[in-house]
Amino acid sequence: MMVTHNKLINLCIGGWIEDCIKYLTSDEADEQTIENAFAYIMINDMENCFFKIVDLIAKKIDIYSEHKQFKYFEYACIGGNIRILSWFLLNGYNMSNLIGCLSATTHGGHIEASKFLISNGANTYEHINCDECFAFLNVVLADNEELIKLFIENGADIVLTISTIDKEYKEKYKKEIIDKINNYWNKYKIA
Repeated sequence: MMVTHNKLINLCIGGWIEDCIKYLTSDEADEQTIENAFAYIMINDMENCFFKIVDLIAKKIDIYSEHKQFKYFEYACIGGNIRILSWFLLNGYNMSNLIGCLSATTHGGHIEASKFLISNGANTYEHINCDECFAFLNVVLADNEELIKLFIENGADIVLTISTIDKEYKEKYKKEIIDKINNYWNKYKIA
């Protein structure tokens, strides 16, 4: 079999799980190759491959350090697979350290993954890092009323979101975006 840039990614794409396992247990796979493949598997929601090789990957690279937790969980959020996200949480990943996960799921339009994260403690009103403002803004700009309502019911911060718009958007977009946020806020706010 002819392989290109990243053998492990190619083996995963091809569905050759047994060959993935052989490759991971060999000395041929370096840390960067394994990290790239692991990211690819999660971003592209390759659940079958993930669950068959994750334990082998964990033996080759540290997937549990705080820095790695953030990176890998974000990749899983981009992919939007709830079973993969559940695996991370069941294996000690700390949701409170995973700022930005809602931005990744909402940007990808993953409604169920976003609901899952919120039900497991993802913060819709994060004040330390404005990534969560962008998550709320993502759902407003996409007119995703199901997620807008969920965010508002779970404490989305309209003031912080509007202040972000003041900093990030050109004048010609500000009024339209702020009006849209206010309309949804008035429609779904808890009385």
